[in-house]
Amino acid sequence: MLQMIFRDHTLHFTKATPADVMISNVVAGGAYAAWLMTAAVVVLLLVQRLPDRALNSALRWGTGLALAGMGVAMLMFSPSPAQQAVLDAGGKPSTFGAHSVGVEDGGPGLPVLGWSTVGGDLRIPHFVGVHGLQVLPLVAFGLLLPARRYAVLSDDVVRRRLVRIAGAGYAGLLVLLTWPAQRGQSIVHPDFWTLTAGFAAGAVVLRPSAEILRSVR
Repeated sequence: MLQMIFRDHTLHFTKATPADVMISNVVAGGAYAAWLMTAAVVVLLLVQRLPDRALNSALRWGTGLALAGMGVAMLMFSPSPAQQAVLDAGGKPSTFGAHSVGVEDGGPGLPVLGWSTVGGDLRIPHFVGVHGLQVLPLVAFGLLLPARRYAVLSDDVVRRRLVRIAGAGYAGLLVLLTWPAQRGQSIVHPDFWTLTAGFAAGAVVLRPSAEILRSVR
């Protein structure tokens, strides 16, 4: 954002000047370093044992999903159709890579968020995946708070199972957002197959959750 304000350039993908290339390389290097550190945390959590098994599972799922969400960003570093045309003509595009798929960056988008309303946008699964690191622990804490009132949630094994189902559902959501984005489909105009997959994923998550709670009761 600061680069756009002071230099009238976007931070990502810009290759117009040597300074832009340097800044882009620094940002990319920082992103890869963050991905590697997150991967190290995932490995550590696999051998770490916390007293609360539900929270332990939530941290594992959350960091794993964050790692996957960060990995989605790597899909953005391929040429758009316009950039590829310049490369095919032997030229050098001023930008390389895009977060939009099927359309060029900068088109119509959602208010505030700016996510494309006319094509696919990889920022959406990237955003959702990265924030799995916050969502899954919040799910674990959300199950713990009413445990005194509802005996079914007092067992941390039950809460762990529910967290695992939530983690699997969140992973499904990440896939469900990445798949249509890669096909150039806007989030506000899902097709039949995207909607069908979404309803199926919802059923896969809700049914085992209800069965776990019913069996414990």
